[in-house]
Amino acid sequence: NLFTVSKKAQSHQHHSIKILSAILRTCPEIISTDSSSLGRFQVLLETIYTKGTNEAIHTCLILLKSFMQGRRDFQQHSEGVHISHDIAMMASYILQKSPPDTSIQCQTLSLQIYGILLSKDWTVLDTVGGNVMGHFESMLSHCEATNGRVRSAACKAIGDFCTAYVPNAVEDN
Repeated sequence: NLFTVSKKAQSHQHHSIKILSAILRTCPEIISTDSSSLGRFQVLLETIYTKGTNEAIHTCLILLKSFMQGRRDFQQHSEGVHISHDIAMMASYILQKSPPDTSIQCQTLSLQIYGILLSKDWTVLDTVGGNVMGHFESMLSHCEATNGRVRSAACKAIGDFCTAYVPNAVEDN
């Protein structure tokens, strides 16, 4: 039965995403220490994202969040400046690309990723991308969302942003 095969394939895909997410969360160095691995991860995220469905965007954001969370929790000193730059720009690209009309889960995940960004990520986005204010405005706009989970995630992301970026921005001026 084709329906049964399709359900099994979806189940395997779901489990594969969960396993990859767990690996990224607990061993981010498999990506963050090698530019070719990071490049393959970025291609994977873009491939998933370009499907354009809420489910695909959700999957992309889950994987990005897992990696960024692991990277924050297990900060690797072996992450080079070039790699840090590429990670910040990759996250920025995915976050800016997310359409505002995505599901509540996708909006919440995007805001959680903002909250996970490291101080050095915000510095890269400020000095290279020049788009910190665009990201801040995106977080701020969600503070007026009708959904409480989205509003809560936006407020937390802004607090995390202020903790991670503002002290460095003040020191630089």
